[in-house]
Amino acid sequence: MRAVEPLDPSAIHVSHLNFTSARMAEVHNAAYSGDLRVAVSSLAAIEPERMPVDRLFEELQRVKQYACSRASGTWRLHLAPDVDDPAVLRTFYHDHLAFVGGRGCTDPWKMMMIKTDGAVIPSHGRCYDFPVGNVTDQALRDIWNGSRFVEFRQTLRRAGGSLPACARCCGVIGKPIDA
Repeated sequence: MRAVEPLDPSAIHVSHLNFTSARMAEVHNAAYSGDLRVAVSSLAAIEPERMPVDRLFEELQRVKQYACSRASGTWRLHLAPDVDDPAVLRTFYHDHLAFVGGRGCTDPWKMMMIKTDGAVIPSHGRCYDFPVGNVTDQALRDIWNGSRFVEFRQTLRRAGGSLPACARCCGVIGKPIDA
């Protein structure tokens, strides 16, 4: 935190790992196939279940205390997810299928990703390689409102706001629990 302060940020955002574990991919792919299949991602040699959760929790508490000690109006601290209980943090790193916070991903209603070949997918690349159109063939407005994009959004809604592989996605972690 102290190293970033001289850069005079308006906010500092600290996010826990975003990933799809082998277990998440297995459960997800048993329920969703085709374009919605997923693979292990964003882990490489990292083993989330080996995260020293108690030490991490203590360090995050120190970060929060430091942020509170700063003069108001300097910068805001955002943690995703922001947990006040080490048991919740343990769940995050040890039970990858459990959602910590809300389940409602809103990203496919706010953004899309255009790949280098012109293919458009919902949200961002770590999500699903679910082609909804191609900018070389269609206008963005037509893709945004097209049947493939609508189908993806409806799939999320039917599943309760997100899919099994979404449990550790930046579009979901840290969101408030759905009413």
